[in-house]
Amino acid sequence: MMYEPADRDLDDDTVEAILKLAPDGAVEGFEAVLASVRRAGLEAMQCAVTASTLVSFRGQDWDFDLAKVRCGEQILVLDHASTTTHAGAIAERWLAGARREISRGNFMASRAITFPYLEWGSDIEEQVARFPAEYMDLAFKRLAKLDDMVRRWRDMECARPDPGSMEIRNESDLTMQNYGNQRRFRSQTGEMAVFEKHVWIDRHNRIHLIVHDDRRTIEIGYLGVHLPTWTN
Repeated sequence: MMYEPADRDLDDDTVEAILKLAPDGAVEGFEAVLASVRRAGLEAMQCAVTASTLVSFRGQDWDFDLAKVRCGEQILVLDHASTTTHAGAIAERWLAGARREISRGNFMASRAITFPYLEWGSDIEEQVARFPAEYMDLAFKRLAKLDDMVRRWRDMECARPDPGSMEIRNESDLTMQNYGNQRRFRSQTGEMAVFEKHVWIDRHNRIHLIVHDDRRTIEIGYLGVHLPTWTN
């Protein structure tokens, strides 16, 4: 038994595209799934065209999270889930895709999908707009590492996050005494907060953040050039 998205809201062009598809050949590495996709019929084609996930009962013939089949000259890609393991693999694939597509232009619209475990201060949109273009991709990679860190923190239920290879640093006392105000930014609630902790993006740019132990998350307050320090 399969579950596919409701078809009542599909437009005529989408319905026509679904009806034109018929799996007629295997893709190398995915030969074992062809028969199952054929049995799913239009339900599978609908999910492929609408970028939805085909859901089935658990069974030996349905032990896969990704299917690829030939439809004429076209290779059709289909997500499928019958176990929580399948669902997890699909979620990881979607997240990786979102992170490949993130850009300065779509950051505000896609950040909740791309970095689902992070929180954001109210000044971030303007900071991203000003951030040096040549380091933007590297900044997104650092944010992805922070997001993954928070996910591990929650999954393992540890008291403190494990930064792995990423070093989260505090400022020196002298830096905070002399330049602490330059680390004050608007939090996600709009109130001013001190974002002392930071990680490197590269030699010239930093991410400043707050680690919220009470709700196991990290709030990003500043993304930009290296702020003044006592040793500068």
